[in-house]
Amino acid sequence: MAKLDIIVPIYNVEKYLRKCLDSLINQDYSDFFVRLINDGTKDSSLEIAQEYESKYPHLFKCYTKINGGLSDARNYGIDQSNSEFIAFIDSDDYLDLHMFSEMMSLIDDKTDIVCCDLMYVYDNGEMKVASAGDESLLNDKLSTLKLNNSACNKIFRRSLFNSIRFIKGKWYEDLATIPCVMFQAREIKLLHKPFYYYYQREGSIAHIKNEKMFDIYWAIQHIEDCIHLTDWIDVKNELLIEHGLFLTSLRIKKMESVQDREDFYRLNINHLSELCPNWYFLSVKSAYSIKSKIIFTLFKLNLFGLAAQLFKG
Repeated sequence: MAKLDIIVPIYNVEKYLRKCLDSLINQDYSDFFVRLINDGTKDSSLEIAQEYESKYPHLFKCYTKINGGLSDARNYGIDQSNSEFIAFIDSDDYLDLHMFSEMMSLIDDKTDIVCCDLMYVYDNGEMKVASAGDESLLNDKLSTLKLNNSACNKIFRRSLFNSIRFIKGKWYEDLATIPCVMFQAREIKLLHKPFYYYYQREGSIAHIKNEKMFDIYWAIQHIEDCIHLTDWIDVKNELLIEHGLFLTSLRIKKMESVQDREDFYRLNINHLSELCPNWYFLSVKSAYSIKSKIIFTLFKLNLFGLAAQLFKG
């Protein structure tokens, strides 16, 4: 039995899957096993996964299930896992060859989670580092909720998932789930090296017009419900401003139609105002750019059409 199980959900990623799996083969750490979860893919991804399973049976095992989405595929992988630690890799991403050796080297008897930085990779070749979070956020339990919430830049002690699973049918499953997992951890360690290459492809759900983007507010509320928080209003408001106001606005600005941007900016502020009535006061106090604060002011003044014309692309 390997010390680390790596769960890789697969769905219509034939263009990217080989690069992902090759980056696992090339790791300079060997005590791991990869569980490839075919989530009812409709392209040749299954054939590619089976090819790697056949060629490297000591490293890969392929499972096939009815399509249920990313959360369902990850949960299936958790159920199949029998290792002490687990990691989740999205099948259109890839890894630095030192990722698991360096992250596993930080684990001791008390360590439940290790996080590394991410490298965002864009279609135009641009790359941008995203931090796992500041060391100061490890000082208390509530602050850990503000760490980077990606499931894919982390190694988890598997027992953390004994009572937690990813939620099916919702967007932002990482935001809804990972803070709840981190809140349980005895010790979290950060490794500030961008070992996880996170491909920002335009066809992903984060870049399309869909009102399910407002599931982000459900996700933040789910954190409260999951770990029964009663004294986290300041942290909750910070999450609402960062994810609900700032990051959702960034997604909306990618919409091609000015009218769509106007409509979705308005919808987003309506959702945000219900959960955080003083969002504008909090946003202008925060460390966002002058440009962002101008856009927030346009939202506050209900000038969504003007914001849609200025804030785009």
